[in-house]
Amino acid sequence: MGLHLPAALEKFICRRSQVMEKSKIRICMISEAISSHTQRITESLASSGGVELHLVSSYHAEIKGVVMHQMPIYDGNPLKQMINIRRIRKLFKEIGPDIYHLFGLFSVSSIGSMRLVNGLSPLIVSVWGSDIDSGAEASFKSTLIRKYILSKASLVISVSEYLAGETRKYISPKIRIEVISWPIHEFHPPEKARPGNGKICIGFAKKLYALSGPDILLKAFAAAKSISKQDILLRIAGDGAMESELKKMADQLGVADSVEWLGRIEGKKHMRAFYHSVDILAMPSRRESFGMSAAEASATGLPIIASRVGGLPEIVEDGVNGFLVESENVQGFAKAISTLAGDPELRIKMGQKGVEMAGRKFSTEATVGKLISAYRQILETRRTT
Repeated sequence: MGLHLPAALEKFICRRSQVMEKSKIRICMISEAISSHTQRITESLASSGGVELHLVSSYHAEIKGVVMHQMPIYDGNPLKQMINIRRIRKLFKEIGPDIYHLFGLFSVSSIGSMRLVNGLSPLIVSVWGSDIDSGAEASFKSTLIRKYILSKASLVISVSEYLAGETRKYISPKIRIEVISWPIHEFHPPEKARPGNGKICIGFAKKLYALSGPDILLKAFAAAKSISKQDILLRIAGDGAMESELKKMADQLGVADSVEWLGRIEGKKHMRAFYHSVDILAMPSRRESFGMSAAEASATGLPIIASRVGGLPEIVEDGVNGFLVESENVQGFAKAISTLAGDPELRIKMGQKGVEMAGRKFSTEATVGKLISAYRQILETRRTT
């Protein structure tokens, strides 16, 4: 038997629903949908209930609660590039957003595609890391593109204080930068104790490139094995250009039997399982704008051994939730590995501090909530000026 509401009540509920829908901020985000960072932030924004989110991307991905618009952005042919830009700008008019949000500079990293942002207002630009801090001297062309895009922003959002400083090199002092990190609420400590099997597992979860420092870690691991009283194992989650070289190095160092090569791990569920399978996370990076792996691992209760570079000191407090070691210091990393491997109480204590830190810095309120507040502030400023 159905429940029949009085006509007046039905109208009231309908009007209330319409008002609530209108109170949502309509965001048109331009980013690469296949990026895990894009998926993380858009899914969290959509689930907040405070925004109506449209994502314009060259690639398609199913993201819950997000209206997907797959359209090619870049094309090497100037004529086709111009046609792409016109089509997307027509789409922008159809969406009619309150705010445009360029999430990462990768989508508009060419002279042709950068014209996409011309005239978009208000425009928020988020910088991730390698789109600004690539680890190499910026070319004249990339510097020009960065400066042009950032000059169009009403607000620039950086994922770390370090990256905010690097971004300042490209923008006018008049443009405001706000530091807002990304949510990691999917990462939490394991319900059961980590499966030790009598071995202490050190984890590494980065691409196997020189900037990530996997060669530093292999050397440090070999040195730690020679001084540690514990049986230690290294689990490497990642792939990349250095993989063959690193496997040869492990053999030459005599630790090949103590290193597990897991390949690239994709998806939050599988990454969480990886963190739950190790006892310590090592990040011997030569350059790191933020350190997402350090943030995620801290949230799962792992102590972190990291290089004192870039944004990592914003996540790892030396002696509190892990150890900071000078970059390239193999013996320093070896000592930190040996210390943590031999002290289960210290691992637990530092792990708990990491969980507390992650709860403060990377909660939904501290990240998505802060981003929605930034959206509202932009709109309020426009209304009052």
